[in-house]
Amino acid sequence: MHAEADTIQARLAREKAACSCAMEEASKKVFTRVNFLLEEIQTLEYSYCLPLTPEYIKIVKEYRAYIETIFDKCNQLEELQAEMLYLQTGVKDPAFQPGLMALEVVHHYAEMVSNVYKYKISDRPLNDEEKRNLQTIEN
Repeated sequence: MHAEADTIQARLAREKAACSCAMEEASKKVFTRVNFLLEEIQTLEYSYCLPLTPEYIKIVKEYRAYIETIFDKCNQLEELQAEMLYLQTGVKDPAFQPGLMALEVVHHYAEMVSNVYKYKISDRPLNDEEKRNLQTIEN
């Protein structure tokens, strides 16, 4: 729908440039059509996104409760891996400190938290480019 709106606007701009005139009636029709498309896009976004945000937040909360229980197991697993490496190679890693695996789990959780509002729709004001596009249509 965004592409369709852009195509309609570009076509009008080409027609205006070709005839070097305002084409007020055509501009009004394009403005109405593009506004309809933008409203339809917003309606679709709301119908898709609104139910997802609470579900995503619920998943993130459940994941946090889970990862709080596995830190010790992550450290134990790292120690077992280090022991296996020692038994296979006969060499101990002098810099070995358990905790990296738990840090990776926390990093993954932080990524999930950073995306917690990815499905949230906000009634934000138009940015400069969107304002210019609307002004182009109106003129």
